[in-house]
Amino acid sequence: MFAFWPHQQDLVRRMLGRFAANDELSFNWYDAATLSQQINQSK
Repeated sequence: MFAFWPHQQDLVRRMLGRFAANDELSFNWYDAATLSQQINQSK
């Protein structure tokens, strides 16, 4: 779960991309895309 203020949406998307690019994490591009879509729908 990620908690953030609405004005931080772009920052959160960039963070999701950094997480997905990190091979040491079990967070992939599908996860990042799914969460980004949920951020878009929360507007």
